[in-house]
Amino acid sequence: MSSDIRFAAGAFVLAAAVFAAPLAKAAPANVAAGFPDWTNVDKKHHMYGRDLTASDLRHKFTVVVEMDAKDRETGKKQIETIVPLLWLNSFHHSSTIQWDTYVMPRNVQVVVACFGMKDAAELTAAISLYSKEAKGSTPFGYVNPPFYSGLTFPGAPSGAGKRPFFYVMGPEGTTPLISGTVDAKSPAAIKASIAKVKLPKWVPFFGSVGEPTHFPTLKKAIDPAKPKLAAEMPKLKKGIASKDPEVAKEAQILYDAIEQTKSDLIYKIRFEIGAAPHVAAYDIERLVKFWPSEKKNVTSVMERLKAKPEIAKAAQMYVKMRTWADPDFAPKNAGEAKKIVAELNQMKALLDKMADNAKDTDVQGAASLVGAEIDGLIETIPSKVK
Repeated sequence: MSSDIRFAAGAFVLAAAVFAAPLAKAAPANVAAGFPDWTNVDKKHHMYGRDLTASDLRHKFTVVVEMDAKDRETGKKQIETIVPLLWLNSFHHSSTIQWDTYVMPRNVQVVVACFGMKDAAELTAAISLYSKEAKGSTPFGYVNPPFYSGLTFPGAPSGAGKRPFFYVMGPEGTTPLISGTVDAKSPAAIKASIAKVKLPKWVPFFGSVGEPTHFPTLKKAIDPAKPKLAAEMPKLKKGIASKDPEVAKEAQILYDAIEQTKSDLIYKIRFEIGAAPHVAAYDIERLVKFWPSEKKNVTSVMERLKAKPEIAKAAQMYVKMRTWADPDFAPKNAGEAKKIVAELNQMKALLDKMADNAKDTDVQGAASLVGAEIDGLIETIPSKVK
């Protein structure tokens, strides 16, 4: 995952990974039967927008939009045509989102497969031309569509000669639900095709599996107190190659669910840093706890937190407060509950002072938000004693 994308409050700044060399040949199938083996979903082929993994494109509705442009002018014209399809993506950033309780929507992921463009810089220029004519500061509103060069999978339909072209993959299977040349009727046709298929219930880490049958150690491996996910991933990869179709399918879903949980958390953090830095701090702690190596992908976010010590202080309080607010947390006895309440009152006093005296509006906002949540916790902690 790349850390190139950086977000400001209420908007986003594009990120581009340099693309060079011819498209790689499709690798041998490395997914369970019945699921697309996506190729060219990597840093080398990433050209714009959100960075994804192949796992992000499975077990949901994936809308692939193919465009073919040799230069920025033809690229701009194709972008004009495909923009209505980009808005089908489930996630749209909004200033009204309550980040501390927000669950990233995942049902529909739109991704653009870019052909013909020589590099990411040329695509960026095409997007800038479109944005200038559309008179928009953010070229796609508050959708951050990912563009990947040559994205496809073995057996996928090809829009060569018919682009802009689209196809929609369902939660399972390697046959598109619908495909065709992009026109004014395409968004409605895609929505209609999606409406006919029911997505299974999906939960973080486990996906649609529920209680793992063939990988019982996974449940213990995601215990926040002592997570051991690194030891589980090789088991799941091995399971994906199993000759037993049930084992392979369960392994595939679990593997992708873990990758999606990580990917969505990183994506969420990059928005939170502008709108709710204290929540970003909490989510960074969760990310690093489960995936220590991912710290490198939120370095820029952590630097922004450190740049304003008062916000960092409010964030530290929020992280501690969320621990006490967890439904599974209970003070050992009345004495411990009393100490927690006393600390919460100290936090509240400090946050109120920060909110009243800070000249920085970001500091005021963070202090006010965290302070407001502490009030309810002060009342509930005594009742949580076992």
